[in-house]
Amino acid sequence: MQLKEEEEESREQKTAILNDFEELRNKVKKLLDENEASTEIEKLPIAAFDLDIKGRDHKLKVGRDICENLRLEFEHNINETKRVSKWIRKNFWDPQKVVAKSLYAIFDEMEVVNYPSIAEDPDDVLFLKYINFHKKTAYSVLENDRFEPWKIYTEQELQMEASKKHNIYREQDKRIHLLMNDWELEDKEEDLKRFKYEMEERKAVNGTTTHRFIESSPYYPQFGYYGFAQTKINNRFFLHDCTKLRDFFNNKFNEIYALKEREMNVIRDRIERIRYIDSELNIMFNKHVPHVPTDPVWHWQERPESIITVRRDEIKAKPYISPSAMEILMKQAAEEERIRKLLLADDFRERALMAMMNGVLEVRWEDIIKIDVPKPACMLAKKPEDYTSEDILAVKQYEKDVQFLKEERERYHRMLDAEYLKVMEQLKEGIDKFNGKLNNLFHMKMDIEAAINQLYLRYVRGLLLVHHRIMTFEEENSLKKRIADKEDYEREMDEHIKMFQNVHQKVTDKYTSLVSKEKAFAKKFKSEFYHMHKVQMEILERQCNRRPRVNLRNLESSDFYELAEDVLGGKGARIYLPSECKDYLRILHNFDIRPVTVPPSIDASNWENLIRLRRAKINLELMIRGAQSELMDVEAVLLGFEQKMEKCKIDMEDMKKDIVEKRMRQMMEDLDVEIQLVLKMGQVEIDLEGELTDSKHAVLVSKTTIDSANSYIRAAGECKLKALNNLLSFQRGTLLKQWQHMCRKKNLEDLKEDLRFTESTTVTKEMQGYLKRKAKGLPDDKTPQQLDDDIEAVKRKFQKALDEERSRLEAVEKEIANLKVKNEQLDRQILEMNMARCDMELRRDIVGEERQKEHLERKVKMVMHRSALVKKLQENYAELVELQTEHELLRLKRYPTFHFRMLDENEETRKNVRTNLC
Repeated sequence: MQLKEEEEESREQKTAILNDFEELRNKVKKLLDENEASTEIEKLPIAAFDLDIKGRDHKLKVGRDICENLRLEFEHNINETKRVSKWIRKNFWDPQKVVAKSLYAIFDEMEVVNYPSIAEDPDDVLFLKYINFHKKTAYSVLENDRFEPWKIYTEQELQMEASKKHNIYREQDKRIHLLMNDWELEDKEEDLKRFKYEMEERKAVNGTTTHRFIESSPYYPQFGYYGFAQTKINNRFFLHDCTKLRDFFNNKFNEIYALKEREMNVIRDRIERIRYIDSELNIMFNKHVPHVPTDPVWHWQERPESIITVRRDEIKAKPYISPSAMEILMKQAAEEERIRKLLLADDFRERALMAMMNGVLEVRWEDIIKIDVPKPACMLAKKPEDYTSEDILAVKQYEKDVQFLKEERERYHRMLDAEYLKVMEQLKEGIDKFNGKLNNLFHMKMDIEAAINQLYLRYVRGLLLVHHRIMTFEEENSLKKRIADKEDYEREMDEHIKMFQNVHQKVTDKYTSLVSKEKAFAKKFKSEFYHMHKVQMEILERQCNRRPRVNLRNLESSDFYELAEDVLGGKGARIYLPSECKDYLRILHNFDIRPVTVPPSIDASNWENLIRLRRAKINLELMIRGAQSELMDVEAVLLGFEQKMEKCKIDMEDMKKDIVEKRMRQMMEDLDVEIQLVLKMGQVEIDLEGELTDSKHAVLVSKTTIDSANSYIRAAGECKLKALNNLLSFQRGTLLKQWQHMCRKKNLEDLKEDLRFTESTTVTKEMQGYLKRKAKGLPDDKTPQQLDDDIEAVKRKFQKALDEERSRLEAVEKEIANLKVKNEQLDRQILEMNMARCDMELRRDIVGEERQKEHLERKVKMVMHRSALVKKLQENYAELVELQTEHELLRLKRYPTFHFRMLDENEETRKNVRTNLC
């Protein structure tokens, strides 16, 4: 509503403004018309009638600035494009020696592509010259003096080859030899035939078809032994021949390309002739030829130079011509038109030619027959009944001329038809001939590609041969290094065995001394209690023989020694001793307490002496058991070292066998080399039934020849099978003997181990007594109650271990249950958080976030703009203050101020005044 009210209020004002503007425009129009109608002297420029000069000047200035910016931008883009195109041409186009080019058949889709190439490296050329010189020199020095291991020699020939000395042939000796043998013509012919045969054979076994196109490089033969240098030379020859094959094909390609250029010109001329025939038929007979061929065009791949050149018709945009250049071009065009008119007006040449030829210029027959015979005047002015005799003769002559012209035109029509058929036949024949040559070129490229691939196969096979040989050498070196490591390891094991044998001897001596002390203990016991009664002696012996019933089988030798020290010391058990030792010492301390069953006749001193002797004997027994355990440990270590040493020797023998096998395999590979041959295809057996034409291109071989060859093959196969059977049976017998030998060797080692264990076992008195009772058939010294006690002790021990493991299992299960509960809680939390996240994603206001982001960016831009304005304001303020200071200084220089002091002025007022002045 407010807008409508404002519109109603301002309508009258708007109408008044428009009316004033219309009046002003009419007035300016009237003035312009009057100005145009006035004379040149009174006429004013149109710019004088411009009512908004400032606005127009401003728009013109803005337009010029825009044009200048566009010009600079376009110039920059053009310069950068030129720079990039120059770099591409310099790095990718200019290095090409032969540019990739295609050749298409005329009015067909067959395509043949040449081989692009770059300039050859000078270092490669020098290397090629060097290897040619190297090979030529080596073969010329040792001519016909090479040993070829792949050939079959008899024993006598092999000895002759082995004992033959190398001879160095000189060029002078060769010339003398040739001069002396000039008269042997027949031998020379035979040598020439043999040489040709050898060359053909060498080409056949060369494995390539390069010799069909170019002269092959002097390769090393496939049967020869190749070193790394020979393989490198051969590979360089292969690459050089590949380049020569490509150059050979490129030369043939260029010949066919030049032929196409000539053929294209001929075809255009013939097509132009066909068009002329068509126009003649159309003009004279209102007919057309059956078919007017189109002009053949070059494919863009046949003109690779078009990639780097730009034609005018390829540019869609019209070239810009400045007004000054346009004015120059218009002047040139006007001048050319003026010269052309002058030349047309000056027909001196034509008139001189007519005068010189005297009007005898040749007029073509086809141009004459195009002109109709003019009718006689009587046929145009008179009626037939008014003809005179002369008129009748003129009419008859006219009819004869018309008939003759008609016959001539018919003859011309036949001539045009015959020429059209001839030109079309020549056109088709030329196209077919060129396409046939292009097809032959295509087949030649296929053959050359095959030859190049054969060279590449030889190249790769040489690299694989060298690589395989290097890998074999590396494997052999690795095996030698492993054998050396095994030998060092064997020496180290030998030193350890010697060291542990010394330890074993010391432990054995210690054990022997302890056993001798134990044997002397009985005499010592009787000597201690010699004054006592026999009954008392038996009681004391029984008390001395009492031992704690504790299982000490799981103890180590160090535990036995420490237990023996604690037994002899009479103190408490050490903290780090096992529980069995602590129980043993506790029971032993209980044994030291005098039992009630001991008679009073045995006094306390004798009892104390008995305890001392019993502890000494127990100490000896524990020391003996510790020595036994230590002795068994040392023997186990020695046995482990001996087994390792035996295994090390076996490994060394196996590795030495591997080295011998690898060398033999490498020697066989060097002798039985893999060669490459190029064989003809299509050598298959045909069926005897069918038509006669089936065997038109077949080579017929008699059945007897094939049967005899097959019989020889079967005989050789039977011999091979017999030899293989004999070899397999011999290998099986060898393996059986080896297996029997290994079994007996293992049995002997087991028996030696049993003998060693038997010899190292110490037979105690208890064992001797047990064996005696067993031999006499007496029962065991242990009572059933003692056996039950031992069984119960073992049960308690294992029950205790089982309880510990069960408690540990329960603790682990509880921990697993707690972890499962925690995992379930974490899974629920993760699920809840995922649900909350999905809910938040669904409730997310993307549009609001974008607005918030835009608002923040706009706010940051405003803050940055404000900061820039503040910085600029500060700079302007600083500059203004500096200018004010300079202004004040200049004013003071022009109108200096003198300082004076008032009588009532104090020091603080003076400082303020100075500060204000500064």
